[in-house]
Amino acid sequence: MEPIRISHLKFSVLLVAVLVWFLTSALSAQATPPNSGKELIDAASKGDAVKVKALLDQGVKVDYPDERGLTALMWASIRAHAPVVEVLLAQGAKVDLQSKNGGTALLGAALNKNPEVINMLFARSAEVNHQNDGGVTVLINASFQGYVEVVKILLAHGAEINHQDEHGFTALLMASMVGTWKW
Repeated sequence: MEPIRISHLKFSVLLVAVLVWFLTSALSAQATPPNSGKELIDAASKGDAVKVKALLDQGVKVDYPDERGLTALMWASIRAHAPVVEVLLAQGAKVDLQSKNGGTALLGAALNKNPEVINMLFARSAEVNHQNDGGVTVLINASFQGYVEVVKILLAHGAEINHQDEHGFTALLMASMVGTWKW
């Protein structure tokens, strides 16, 4: 078997191609720092819409999850940061992504009884009857918290009023318990 012979020109072209590939790979890896997803979540949870937009413009993935599976949209919804939610939605954040326990941005928004954020999520077709891992819907959660305005919005968007969670609790049962708990 005769050895393969590569001309000096072909070798030079191959060497340049490998060098270009290596350099562009290294530069693209530097373009998005490894902690930028965490920075995005931090900025979203603090309500810093300007920093969120800047990070997204740098190429940070809009739906980057933290260790619990929460995305920037979920954090902004939980903390009721409507301007950040608006930026994230405009950049294509997925409304119905689920955290590790099945939570969504809508479930988070209901925790802070923020009608503006809730309506923004519904404008992007958020699933009103989504259940977390315990079978809890947004309506059950809002009813338990006594958030009447949120309950009205959820019912207007077709929330299932008779759904039972894994313990058999419904929104009506939860609403009847509001104020009766002794912590």
